[in-house]
Amino acid sequence: MIFLSVFFEPNDDQISFVDNSTLTDLMSIEKIILLADDDADDAEMFASVFSEVDPTIGVTTFTSGLGILEYLTQAAGPRPLIIFLDINMPEMTGWQCLTALKSNASLKDIPVIMYSTSSHHRDKQLATELGAAAFITKPSDLKTLRNILTTVSENLRNDGYRSIHKLR
Repeated sequence: MIFLSVFFEPNDDQISFVDNSTLTDLMSIEKIILLADDDADDAEMFASVFSEVDPTIGVTTFTSGLGILEYLTQAAGPRPLIIFLDINMPEMTGWQCLTALKSNASLKDIPVIMYSTSSHHRDKQLATELGAAAFITKPSDLKTLRNILTTVSENLRNDGYRSIHKLR
């Protein structure tokens, strides 16, 4: 299992990649979001933009849904404010991870946003049926991504995830 944690200091433009061996050092980070995306470029862009939008929240990335489940069930770090899941990933798809999260009594309350290149109506419908808080089609430009992540951050800051549904 490979995952990278990306944390940003408010005045630091450098990205720090942390491997599994230093996960315990991350326990001091209180607010994090999780992203499962097997496309390294997409994951890095997401983490970079989110750090600009809200540098007080760490972004931990995984290459599959399985990594997220292992992280959450091993209680190795802080509980995430929200989880972003790509649909098509190796080992465990976003759909499989979403189903597992929503069927686990201790994890089902964590809001999940499906985050995919797909814009198919059926995928959006399935996300709702499986309990996702929202479905976001990955934008092709940084400005749109920044706007989306700003909305997510504002919702988390203002009232938790209750208004994440505005992204649907």
